[in-house]
Amino acid sequence: MTRLLASVRSVEEAEIALRAPIDVLDMKEPAAGALGALDTNVIRAIVKVANGRRTTSATTGDLPAQGEMMVERAREVAALGVDYVKVGLFGPHYLEKCLPVLKHAAGEIRLVGVLFADRIADFEGPCSLLKEAGFAGAMVDTADKGNGSVRKCATDEKLGRFVQAARECGLLCGIAGSLAVADIKPLQKIGPDYLGFRTALCEGGERDGKLSGEAIGKIVEIVNTGSAPLRTAL
Repeated sequence: MTRLLASVRSVEEAEIALRAPIDVLDMKEPAAGALGALDTNVIRAIVKVANGRRTTSATTGDLPAQGEMMVERAREVAALGVDYVKVGLFGPHYLEKCLPVLKHAAGEIRLVGVLFADRIADFEGPCSLLKEAGFAGAMVDTADKGNGSVRKCATDEKLGRFVQAARECGLLCGIAGSLAVADIKPLQKIGPDYLGFRTALCEGGERDGKLSGEAIGKIVEIVNTGSAPLRTAL
C-alpha cells in the first residue's frame, strides 16, 4: 500500500492538507532549498493544529556535512513534537562523515535519511548504512528541482531496487522529487511506503505557490484508485 505525504509551509496550508485523507503532514520551506527548514515556531504551531490526527515530519534544512550540526538541529526539530525528522544526505561524503555522529541521536529520534538521485549514484547501498546507524527510514528525492521528476534522474528499475533494499533493512521507504500525476501509477507498482508531494499540490504547479485543496483531492483520488485505503500513520 502506498501512502501520501504532503509538504506544507504554514498553519494555513496544514489546515488545507488536513481536510484531505493524507497520511503524513510534512513541514518544510520550499523557498529555502530541497529540504528547507521552517521556523521552529511555525513547526510547533502546525504540530498543535495536527493534534495527532496525522503522522508528522519536518526537515532540518539543507545543512553542510557536519555531523554535530545535524544532530543538534535534529534534536531541536524533534523537541517540537514531530514524529519523524528528515535529514538531508546530499552526497557520499555525508554518509561517511555524518552517519557515525547521527547514530548517537537515532536512538532517541526517529530519523529519515533523504538521499538525492541527482547527487548520488548509489542509493541502494546506503540503506544498510542507515540501518546500522539506527535510522527509521530512507527516502529518495531530488536536490535540484529544476531537473524535473525524480524519474528523470533515476530509472524505475533503480528506484525499485532502492525500495527492495530499504525493505530488506527494515526501513520505511519513500520517494519524492517533483512528482507529477503521471508518476503515481508507475511508482505505485514499485511499492514504496509513501510518495511525497509538494509541487503537484500547489496552484499552477508552482512549488513555492499556494497549496490547493483541489489539487490535493486529485492526487488523493489517483493514489486511492491504486492502493488500499490510506492510513493515518507510518
